[in-house]
Amino acid sequence: MESRSDIRDLASDYCHGFDKRDYDRFLSIWWPDCAWDIGPPFGSFTGHEGIHTAVQEVLWPAWKESHHLTTNLRIEFIDADNAEAMCDVDCRMHDCRCYLLRYAAEKRRRMEDRKEKSHDPLF
Repeated sequence: MESRSDIRDLASDYCHGFDKRDYDRFLSIWWPDCAWDIGPPFGSFTGHEGIHTAVQEVLWPAWKESHHLTTNLRIEFIDADNAEAMCDVDCRMHDCRCYLLRYAAEKRRRMEDRKEKSHDPLF
């Protein structure tokens, strides 16, 4: 139950961090060696430096504001250390454009998670 709740929080931190321009919250969900494939026209980004580039230099400048409305979060545990999650997203931008998306992520518990309880990145 705790892992399921933690994964829900991570999905929320993604949305709150991005929409409220809270970079520290948004960055906290990503492992240092993460990969974020946003797709065209934005591309793929790796590591914390890539996340910084994507958010600070590409996405936030492109949209004055955004609102991620998530629903139907589905979490499936593959085993004790691995889970897959997906949710539907209605992402609205300041210019009234609306994107209906499906986010999917793989969640792996890493050995360092077992040593200390801390905020566990999603990607």
